[in-house]
Amino acid sequence: MADFFSANETAKDVKESKIMTAETAKKKAATTAAGWFVRNSNNIFTVLLLLSATVIVFVASVAFDNPFTRREITAAIVMLAACSYLLFLNGYRSGETEYLKTKDFIETERTQNALITEVKDKKLLYLLTDFCEDYIREELRTKRNEILLPENVSEEDFNKYIAGEETKLNESQLKACEFARKIKPIRLTREMILKCSETNSRSPLNSETKIKVMIGTRFLSKFISVCLASVFAFSLSYRIITQFSLETVLQGVVCVLFMLFGLVSGISFGFKIQGKYTAIKAEKNTLLKQFLEWSEKKTTIE
Repeated sequence: MADFFSANETAKDVKESKIMTAETAKKKAATTAAGWFVRNSNNIFTVLLLLSATVIVFVASVAFDNPFTRREITAAIVMLAACSYLLFLNGYRSGETEYLKTKDFIETERTQNALITEVKDKKLLYLLTDFCEDYIREELRTKRNEILLPENVSEEDFNKYIAGEETKLNESQLKACEFARKIKPIRLTREMILKCSETNSRSPLNSETKIKVMIGTRFLSKFISVCLASVFAFSLSYRIITQFSLETVLQGVVCVLFMLFGLVSGISFGFKIQGKYTAIKAEKNTLLKQFLEWSEKKTTIE
């Protein structure tokens, strides 16, 4: 996007902008989906966990001659769900921590810090809002041109259509104008570029108080999960020893495997989500680079 704010685009520019818009849409869809999973991961996993635990206990109660009582079923579901969920949560955070050690994250973080420092050192923060506004306008213009240009509709005709003035457009062109008119501008602010994602609890811009609360919460959740898992493991071991049978052994094996599955899936999920956050940072780095080029041209002209 060398001619990011040029007045006229060639056919090649339009083609390239379509490709870039498609790639941006894919990234945006991926990060949006990731954000949705992050916000709802607790609820999703809890529901799946309870359903799975219910099925396991129900199948076990039907498969053996001595089925569980309602009290035992309830206790098994609650304990298994609580242990597995907490292990999943701790695994999720461990996965995030492991991703923070990767080369991709370290380089992206270093680049972001360097760019933000450069912007502050050059005292260009006051221009960042203007850049965001120009970027939003240009992005909207590009998306509309992708619809209008194939129908041979000029920006002048489109502006007349929006203003309600009379035009010589055919039915197909009018439909294109209406479709282009409905396109909404993207949302971009100075804070969105400079700060990390709001859902990322490890933002370097977090206050000291938030960091202390975060560390305390993590310690508490890990402590509770270890205690609960220990009690559950002791309960299973005691039952297997005192009531040794195929039923008790299988129940213990299934419960342990299910908790381990929660831990492993949590690690994998946390690693992948942190990768999504890093991709968002990389996009912000691209915007900061574009801003530095844009501000250099703007200050030169002035």
